[in-house]
Amino acid sequence: MLSEVPEGWLLSDVGDVAEIFDSRRIPLNSEQRRTRQGPYPYWGANGILDYVDDFLFDEPLVLMAEDGGYFDKAASRPICHRLDGRAWVNNHAHIIKPLKADRDYFYYWFVHRDITPFIKGGTRAKLNQADLKRLPIALPPLDEQRRIADVLRSVDAAIAAAADVSALAATTFDALIADIFRRYHHERAVFRSLCVPNGLQTGPFGSQLKASDYIEDGIPVIMPVDLRAEGIDFGTAKATSLEKCDQLKRHVLRPGDVLFARRGEIGRCGLYLENDPIALCGTGCLRARLDNSKMDPVLAYFLIQSQQARSWLCDHAVGATMPNLSTSIIGDLPLPSIPTGDQQKWIDALLMVEGVRRVNQRSLNDLTRSKVHILNDLLSGRVRAPE
Repeated sequence: MLSEVPEGWLLSDVGDVAEIFDSRRIPLNSEQRRTRQGPYPYWGANGILDYVDDFLFDEPLVLMAEDGGYFDKAASRPICHRLDGRAWVNNHAHIIKPLKADRDYFYYWFVHRDITPFIKGGTRAKLNQADLKRLPIALPPLDEQRRIADVLRSVDAAIAAAADVSALAATTFDALIADIFRRYHHERAVFRSLCVPNGLQTGPFGSQLKASDYIEDGIPVIMPVDLRAEGIDFGTAKATSLEKCDQLKRHVLRPGDVLFARRGEIGRCGLYLENDPIALCGTGCLRARLDNSKMDPVLAYFLIQSQQARSWLCDHAVGATMPNLSTSIIGDLPLPSIPTGDQQKWIDALLMVEGVRRVNQRSLNDLTRSKVHILNDLLSGRVRAPE
């Protein structure tokens, strides 16, 4: 787990630095838990499963999955958890009390570590207690362990704060959308009535845009996979030649066009903006061109992404194995008919909240990526925690 142990650190194993309390675990089945509901968390291999009326533990511990853990996904999913306060634990998690190591340092050492060489195979990957005790851990002096844990706790706190703001912004955004649907529930319009004549159009069929028409560098052709929550991803889009684009000019996008995924993930959509590169509506997408005198495309895009609209589209999509949308189905989508004089105030409010969410989401993504490097640097001794 380390190419070399830093000077002043000791290489040990879990069995030497911690006590295992597995004998105190007691599983409760769903029926037992149903009759014993209460305030204390009931833990399994990967987190809290329920809440019950009593507890087995009440001290700082580490829980590590015994079976059913995310051992093969440790880089992105935790394989252990910190336990603080009163809790009940079932028999799918090892219960560990570090004695010769700081509890939080111990947790950070293992939380995203690849321990697959110690995992027994079979239908359900398992870390038995004997192999748990053999897991190696490198220990700096105790005061350095605590400093490392302090740094990583501060990173976790920053990540949690950014996640909280993003979640609050998302909740506020949903509340604004719900308010729009509530205020204008008597004034509804089907989506096609908000578009220009012939404004709903499918992308080119496969016979019009074959595999041989795609080139490495050219005009982006937007497919459903390129419609992402943060906007249209032109970087991942396939491309075609300028000559082919000219042949398919009726499919060239204009600012304000809304793109729908016609099949697969129903409700996925994107808004083509003024400064976006020249692009085509691709196979598998449907393009909607709004009549700006009836509804601003930005507001229409926000409403189409709402839970209300997505649920309606999912309910009306056709096809069992691969749900599909047609211009007829999307044209029938009911949306609030908002007076043009009211539209800009809603757009301003939604853009402000969405801007906060996106900024915090970017911060959250950056912090999460940074944590990986900080974790690796501190736990390898390449970077020493400041005194």
